[in-house]
Amino acid sequence: MEVNIQFQWLRRRWAKPTDHMDITVGENSMKTMAESQIKHVKQGCPLLTHPDGGKIAAVRVGDNMPLISGHTFILTMSAEDAAKCKIMLDLQWALITIAAMSGGAEYPELLPSVDDFDAMMQGTAGVDLGF
Repeated sequence: MEVNIQFQWLRRRWAKPTDHMDITVGENSMKTMAESQIKHVKQGCPLLTHPDGGKIAAVRVGDNMPLISGHTFILTMSAEDAAKCKIMLDLQWALITIAAMSGGAEYPELLPSVDDFDAMMQGTAGVDLGF
């Protein structure tokens, strides 16, 4: 089975995730954040521009072709794996969208340590997650 996957650049906040923000007024209000996200999508999810200038972009390694929103690629897998892939991509999309909107991108110090992660995963050892 062929699975088509489409790439989209996410809008992100540039403030640090540890900065205090008032979500009731100004650029951090829930209304303004929602409107900014909607505008980003309506504009076709363009490349990001860093506040200090310059675009943030990516290219395909093999041919240096820019990776832009809307590009698709095809993966071949079994129907069973395709269903699992869809679930994981939906989960990943939700999580990275929240991280990007919250300013959580590029702050690895906020992630749990590797030891903490290993301990968390040991708690799931032997658990059938349905996959």
